[in-house]
Amino acid sequence: MVAPHLIDIEFLHVVRRLVRTGVLSEDRAAETRREFADLAISRFPHEPLTDAIWNLRENLSAYDAAVLIADPDATRMFEATLAARPGLGAKPVATWVTGEYLKLRNASASPVAVDPVELAAIVAAVADGSISRANGREVLDAHVATGEPAQTIIAARGFAQISDIGALDVFVDEVLAANPAAVADYRAGKAQAVGFLVGQVMKVSRGQANAALVQAAVRARLDAASAD
Repeated sequence: MVAPHLIDIEFLHVVRRLVRTGVLSEDRAAETRREFADLAISRFPHEPLTDAIWNLRENLSAYDAAVLIADPDATRMFEATLAARPGLGAKPVATWVTGEYLKLRNASASPVAVDPVELAAIVAAVADGSISRANGREVLDAHVATGEPAQTIIAARGFAQISDIGALDVFVDEVLAANPAAVADYRAGKAQAVGFLVGQVMKVSRGQANAALVQAAVRARLDAASAD
């Protein structure tokens, strides 16, 4: 894996935000930092790339552009995926290429075959809410393993993002009832308990629940119970 020297600052910025918003606990953040330190990342100076990064300023952040430009394979996948479905935004495509695609490629001892047309279909399905991001990752994994089209995998696995409030409330109630300790932690002022509970709801829903709606529902339930 290759990345700009600034990746360490970017990583800490993201982890700090997740801890402050309660998505990660302090213990999990410390574990994440250790896992990050163990990654085999080749860091490169970004100064020679500044002109190319600037040329992409209309579509990508400087950081995303640097990661793409530094890796020719990532650049090709990004451009081919955008070309396969021109209506897609550059930012979500870059996020999938520099995140999920490179993670799969770097973890494999052999070449990873990803059809840009199918990656574009996955990005589009996540963007329009047809499937969750977690299911999108599973679809990409299955596509790499089998070569099947994204839509075939989505249909075969019955993936469809759950955004119905009534259905989500059932999952939330089940998780809150099964995790009284986390509920007690939230009432004691430990905001990070919300992140654990949201994760449990996502697990129960097989990753199909709308994560943003789940977080709102969990907080609403917890706050309502605290007010009683």
